[in-house]
Amino acid sequence: MITLVYRHLKLFLKNLANIVLSFLSSLVILSLYFLFVRDFTIKAVGDYGFISNYNDLFVDRLMTSGLLIVIGATSVLSIIFIFVKDHYSGVVKDFLVTPVSYIKIVYSYFFAAFIVSMVITLFVYLGIELFFCFCISRY
Repeated sequence: MITLVYRHLKLFLKNLANIVLSFLSSLVILSLYFLFVRDFTIKAVGDYGFISNYNDLFVDRLMTSGLLIVIGATSVLSIIFIFVKDHYSGVVKDFLVTPVSYIKIVYSYFFAAFIVSMVITLFVYLGIELFFCFCISRY
């Protein structure tokens, strides 16, 4: 099963567009947030009774958590695409010739999706934290 997970990860890394689009989507969402939504949201949080010197910190962290959920979900879809493509082309039937059960083959796709999702989410989180530390002077 480890060999299958390695195969799925290798197929994911071979298609560089998947990786670039995963990171590009986070940049687009984050830039739209900073350009259009951030000031309005900070003001709205203050207007609804959350009076603190940390309104901007609260709103930025809330946006970061939402962004990480979106990135985690969309990065899984690229491995699921490999799964669907393998089913369509009949590669899964070739795997069944080996002494590996069908459920282990399906689990290998899920483990690969989990690994990809965790790595991309970790890199995006570290990038956002570095952005907050270096580009926004308040933090």
